[in-house]
Amino acid sequence: MALVSSDNTISILFGVGDGTPKPQATVSTGKHTVAIAVADFDGDGNMDLATANQADNTISVLLSDGKGAFVSQTPVPTNDAPYYIESGYANNVSVRFSPCVLRLCE
Repeated sequence: MALVSSDNTISILFGVGDGTPKPQATVSTGKHTVAIAVADFDGDGNMDLATANQADNTISVLLSDGKGAFVSQTPVPTNDAPYYIESGYANNVSVRFSPCVLRLCE
């Protein structure tokens, strides 16, 4: 589970497999994050995150290290304040990260 916070971070709760979460991990994002998408953007088998950040007109891509942490965010500029982001699968294969593949609804 990933939760948006008002301090330009998201809180991530990984499960331990019995219905309970591990301790919360906090990751920095862009300013005023309003949406989160989850997919394997880099094709390594781990679920990554992308966020829509309205106040700085960016999306942030956070790649999973496969051990319960994410590498620092990679901001991607947008034309205007994004308020929605989604990821998808085609033929049961995750769509790889690319600014032109992630659908930004502005």
